[in-house]
Order: sequence, then structure tokens, then C-alpha cells
Amino acid sequence: MSSLELPPRSITRVSLEFTSWIILALAGFLGNIAVIAAFTRNPSLRTFTPVYIVALAITDILNFVTNGMFVAVTLYAGRWQFGSFGCFVGGFSTLFLMQLTTSTMSLTAINRYIRVTKPELFKKIFAPKKSIVIVVCLWFLVALTTLLPFVLGDSEFAFKASYAVCVPSFRQKVTFYAMAIHGSFGVLSLLIVAVCYIKVSRAIRQILPRDAQNEDENQGRECLENGDVVMRTREVKITKMMYAIVLVFAILWIPPAVIIVVTRATLGNIPRDVSMLVPYAYNISSLTNPVVYAILNRSFRREFKMFFLSILYCQYCR
Repeated sequence: MSSLELPPRSITRVSLEFTSWIILALAGFLGNIAVIAAFTRNPSLRTFTPVYIVALAITDILNFVTNGMFVAVTLYAGRWQFGSFGCFVGGFSTLFLMQLTTSTMSLTAINRYIRVTKPELFKKIFAPKKSIVIVVCLWFLVALTTLLPFVLGDSEFAFKASYAVCVPSFRQKVTFYAMAIHGSFGVLSLLIVAVCYIKVSRAIRQILPRDAQNEDENQGRECLENGDVVMRTREVKITKMMYAIVLVFAILWIPPAVIIVVTRATLGNIPRDVSMLVPYAYNISSLTNPVVYAILNRSFRREFKMFFLSILYCQYCR
């Protein structure tokens, strides 16, 4: 069997893998398009740290049009069809977008912490234009650190049949560099997220009256007559939503991370059914953000409903 071919599978298995992958990928793609559309249509949602939420949505959309499509074709055809350049694009996009996601989450956590605890400083640091500059610089930094070892010729991407994706293969002299860089974007980013949200939780208990934390709309109540309290209560809800995003991401990615480590330690002697949890976790993680927004926020639910109804209307009701 060629190194570019998947293990033999029955027609039923091929159909199941391909169909499930396409459904998840399309759901994630449309869900994140709906997130961007919601911000465009509803000005009230722009209080939800829009730059960082939109950046996460764009990251997930890019995952669909690169790695998502490559894996779909591979699962259907049973072998890698895109050559060495396609392997580079697919492998780079997977590594780049994963690091970009965790880095953006850490920026969002810092944003939430300063917004809740230091609102005056927030206005100076996270003005809309400055936030865009921060995101652009982050994308450039992550792309540069991801690309550098491959441009220098010290590493390459190779197709791994057990994952149905191309993965990085770092040569010995850059192994430490790779571990340091990718570890910093992964472990360090999640550590920043954890510290920021712990501090935010403590600040919430000190800032808000106990009964104010349980209000739904925070309007028309005597205990919320102070405008600063109203603002902070609203920000608490936004922070809780972003915390839920991080929590779901961690739950999804802890098992695949263990699988990757065990696979490298055992030189790949892991059943394919277990290994395939890694790309599927990536696919599912692109869908979870819109789902969390819809569950935790009424405005997002309303905008998503209007978005998908407009698609159906344009398709069937002309």
C-alpha cells in the first residue's frame, strides 16, 4: 500500500466517513458565515468584542476551504490527491489555524479581563481600529513562526494516512524550536486564558451585587440604576459566553492531544478509528462557536434564524 493511500475500507465505511465529514464541515462553514452576518446586520452585537469573534469565525471558515476540503476528497478517493504542494498548503493551514485559534482566544481573555476590571484602560487599548491592528499583527506573527522552519528547509509536511491529513515532520536540529514555538502558542495561550478568566471571576464577585449577577436583561431594576453596574453586568454575560467557548474547545482537544502524543511515542501504532478522532475534533471545533453563541445569547439566535431562513427563502420561495 502506498504511503499516500488510506487503509482498505468498505463502501459503507467510505460513505459514512465522507458524509459525516461533509455535514460537519458545511455546518461549521455556514455557522461561521452566520456569525459574521449577525454582526453585519445587528449593531447591538458589536458590543461583544466583535473583532476577536469575527477573527475566530474567519479562522474556522479558512479551515473549511483548505484542510476541510482536502480531507473530504481524501476520505472519498481513498488516497491523497493534491501532490506535495497541496500537502504543504493543507499541513500549513492546519498548524497555522490551530495556533491562531488558541492565540486569538488568549487575546480575547485579556480583552475580557481588562473590560471587566479596568474599563478606562480598555478604551485606550482595545479601540476598534487598535483591535484590528492587534489581530493583523497576531496573524502575521503566527504565520511567520509557523512557516519559518519549512522555508529554511529544515522541516517538511508529509501525508499521514491514519489522520487523512498532512502533518509536520521536524528534523532533529529544529525539534526544540518547534516544541518551544508550538508549545508557546498552545500551552501558554491556554494558560493565559485560564489566569485571565480566574481573575475575571474574582473581580465579578467584588464588582457586582449578588442579585445583579442573576438578572436577565438588567433593565428597570432599582439595584441596577447605576449605569456602570449595568455595563459591567452586561460584560459579565459576554465574558461567560467567551469562557464557554474556551471550555468547549479544551474538552474537544484534550483527547486528540493525548492521541497525538501517544502516536508519536508509539511510532504510530494506534488504531485508525482512534487516530481519526484528531481531524474530526478539528472539524467539530469549527462548528462549536456558533452553537455556543446561539445557546447563550438571544440576539445571536434571532440573527441566525433570520440568516438561515433567508437562505431557504432565496433557494425555494422565488
